[in-house]
Amino acid sequence: MVARLSDSFDWFIVTRDRDSGDPAPYAGVSVAEWTSVGGARVYYLPPEQLNAIALRRVVNSIPFDAMYLNSFFDPLFSTVPLALRRMRAIEVRPTLLAPRGEFSPGALALKSAKKRSYRLVAGGLGLHRDLIWQASSDVERSDIIRALKVSAADVYVAQDLAPPPPPLGDRRQSSEGLSLVFLSRISPMKNLRFALEVLRSVRVPVRFDIYGPAPDEGYAQQCVEIASTLPAHIAVRFMGEVAPDEVHGVLGRYDLMFLPTLGENYGHSIHEALVSGTPVLISDRTPWRALGQDNAGFDLPLGDPQGFAEAIAQYSQLSEAERQMMRRCARARGLRKSEELGDLAANKKLFDRLVRASPHREVRI
Repeated sequence: MVARLSDSFDWFIVTRDRDSGDPAPYAGVSVAEWTSVGGARVYYLPPEQLNAIALRRVVNSIPFDAMYLNSFFDPLFSTVPLALRRMRAIEVRPTLLAPRGEFSPGALALKSAKKRSYRLVAGGLGLHRDLIWQASSDVERSDIIRALKVSAADVYVAQDLAPPPPPLGDRRQSSEGLSLVFLSRISPMKNLRFALEVLRSVRVPVRFDIYGPAPDEGYAQQCVEIASTLPAHIAVRFMGEVAPDEVHGVLGRYDLMFLPTLGENYGHSIHEALVSGTPVLISDRTPWRALGQDNAGFDLPLGDPQGFAEAIAQYSQLSEAERQMMRRCARARGLRKSEELGDLAANKKLFDRLVRASPHREVRI
């Protein structure tokens, strides 16, 4: 978003100095000061400054025209700024909130009582009054309206902007059977446990490599235990995290990405897999639908786990020429998304709406 819109808006990003849950900060970043990163200025907050006092000081130090929040439920980067805004402890400016799929049925089903309680309390306090909402699809727009009872006129669809596509590399051939990859957070929402249970009924040799952080240690341990009980012809490896600039290279080495997510408002890792030339095996709860028609992968209902197993078996029977064709089709499907100018126009229009009355024309995330 910053890379594709920085010619129209100035961006100030306030964020942690590390990935959530990591004990160590990013290498080489300056903390507690504004730093130029790409087309934005970024303020990295160390752990001792992850509080309302520090956020108020940082936000009030810049002449921003609008505030952009990514998440409805995040306690620090959504609830605190909205509470400060409500108390007028920071300047009241137009505020855009992007829930990022948090109101999909699958997402709301996780910790549902806690989320329902938060919505009632936040609603009573008026934290979400007078906001503009961003949905990444028409489906998410309906989810937001249904869950929050907000006016349809306040919910705008502006799909996530795709990054520039990488060059297509050669996939490494494997002698260990079909190679599958999972690259995402190891969390209930991404449904890794389901993927492992599906593999229990797969009869062909499979190597399944799992990449990503594990913010939910209990859930991750359940997945490790299930993996240890799978048949001998199913080899599962937990590979740890991947640096952002290595994601496409990693994904491009595999036959198939397996991500049976409970729901996505966009699905960045799915797009990254496709543009890397890796077909995907995903649930039907993402915007990436009708993949079979494009010969780019499979989008299947989670109520049919055997269908996932059959898709893996089906792919394993393809000839190398057929796999290469599917790989090119996956790449083409991903590139179409990267080149959609309508998404860029919709995002620009949305931010124009936020800042059109301001003389500064600066947007802070």
